[in-house]
Amino acid sequence: MGIPPQIPKEVLREIVSYLNRSDDLTPCPLSGVALSALYGHVDLRTFPWLDSAYVYDMEDSDSDADADADDDDDEEVLQDKSAGQDVISLKRQKNLISSLATNPNLGQLASAFSDGTQLHYFSDAAAPDSLTLDTIISAASSMTSLTSAKLTRNVLSACIISSLHSYPHLERLYVQNLSPFEVIWDSTKVTSLRSLKWRIPNVRRGPNGDEELRGIIRGIIGYIANVVRRTCPLLTELDIIIEDSFSDVGGEGYKLPDIPQQAIEGVEDRVRFYQDTTPDDESLTLGNLQHLGLQWKHYNIVDSQTWQLVERLIRQNSSTLTSLTIPSDLCDPILNSSIALKNLTSLSIAGTVRTPIIAEGITSRFGAQLERFSLSDTDTPFTASLGQTFGSWTRLKYLCIGDVEMAGGPYGNDGRPDFEAYDLMEFITHLPRGLEELHLRIHGYSLWLDEPSDFEPVCRLAGPIFRKLRCLHTCDILAYISNMDGGLSMEQPENAVHYRRLPHLRVGCGDADGGVSAASEEGPNKERRGLDTTSRTKDIWTSTMDSVYQDENNPLISHSCQTIEVDEDGDGDAGFEGRDAEGVWMGGETVFCGGDKTWPGQTGFRLW
Repeated sequence: MGIPPQIPKEVLREIVSYLNRSDDLTPCPLSGVALSALYGHVDLRTFPWLDSAYVYDMEDSDSDADADADDDDDEEVLQDKSAGQDVISLKRQKNLISSLATNPNLGQLASAFSDGTQLHYFSDAAAPDSLTLDTIISAASSMTSLTSAKLTRNVLSACIISSLHSYPHLERLYVQNLSPFEVIWDSTKVTSLRSLKWRIPNVRRGPNGDEELRGIIRGIIGYIANVVRRTCPLLTELDIIIEDSFSDVGGEGYKLPDIPQQAIEGVEDRVRFYQDTTPDDESLTLGNLQHLGLQWKHYNIVDSQTWQLVERLIRQNSSTLTSLTIPSDLCDPILNSSIALKNLTSLSIAGTVRTPIIAEGITSRFGAQLERFSLSDTDTPFTASLGQTFGSWTRLKYLCIGDVEMAGGPYGNDGRPDFEAYDLMEFITHLPRGLEELHLRIHGYSLWLDEPSDFEPVCRLAGPIFRKLRCLHTCDILAYISNMDGGLSMEQPENAVHYRRLPHLRVGCGDADGGVSAASEEGPNKERRGLDTTSRTKDIWTSTMDSVYQDENNPLISHSCQTIEVDEDGDGDAGFEGRDAEGVWMGGETVFCGGDKTWPGQTGFRLW
């Protein structure tokens, strides 16, 4: 008997919600396979849709929950459901941590770990769901088989970071809400890290303004480079993200907890050592570094000293770098420098870059070698001229780009985006023939739609897009516009369409008449039997997302399929080329990854 497909956690929670008492569950012994499935990924994050503060002073919370379950028709119970879910989530965190602390064999089954952004489960000793410091330390030290970890500011994460050499299999580490000047690992012990992503929080302009801030940013970059070059010989990916606040912390008055020194003994001496041995001009080579990401939300920060440090870091690793993520402030200095990045195939830029710089600077320096390019936004709409610029990048396989704000432009019609007039095919037609993935972000933050049907012109482009770009298998068009209530979710678009190219499905042994109905009968992502193996016919699945008049966390999702057949075109293309998409887009909710809030399909900024 094979292992059944993974059941989404949302489905399991829905099933359990119908059980009134714990004795509705029948206990049974768990096999090794079941234990590995349960503890392979330890996830301590709380339910993502909860934004209220945790409630510890609920009177007789267990009895209240029983009373709630016995009165399904009580409207007040429905309105207060989130409070009950809060407490359930805390108990789940406590049980997981206690199990790991008291059963080291279970901890050794964990290969992936995601720590909770909400940190109340240990910060209040009087809370019913609190844990002792010894329990938390024991849980951290039991997970010695971790291969990846997403950590945040609390004792459990701090214990892992301070003793990183004790995790010999840990290759991918993502830290947020915690400064490397507060917790860091031993400089005398080598780690197994291959990928490090660190979001340094709460770096703000002080009373001395920009000059002080520039010094802080330079100090952070030099410090982390020193840590990596001394302890991470296997590292190939490094992302340093400097933020002006804490990420994804809840509620007014929310306070991040202090980390007891007994959990991170010796850390002050380590921090002082790294600071006192900052690399000199010749000591920023980081082994086999292939990806470097430097990002910050501050403006006008790049002065001559800051650029000298960044330039040295890039230059000394230029022979191995294949991927670079930078803020737009660094775009001009890099283009005007003599740094030779001959192996660079991926470039991501956060911020706005003017189209002349794209057409001239980036094209002349990297256009002939880039395979992946991401840019937050340009200073123009998606035009034929911009499409022609990218069309000259013949090796480009992946493009993720945003346009200029629509308000006040040719497609901002009296406060509403005019998608009928905004002809995206003028841009798409000129893109490289070998493009495989395309993600377009339309910006209209001060615009809104009267009716969901106003976005319909963008949802009718499956045929024109995929007939023109024969290698394309994925295309997302996301409209970041305001909703009817005047609010705007920066994490997800108000409207979106997700196109996916899949093999054509033939029903039975014969051909399917009117391929639209034939493919639709099987539904999205069903096992596709009797696939058409020719390259001329494909199924294009169109998935639309509409938040107009919808609850933010429950957008309206719809799916449809049409079969497209192509003939040889004037350029000699005989049919579709390359691989197909992995499946139909089935998203619709914001994805929370250790504080990162990203929309499914938007993968241009190396979120993992």
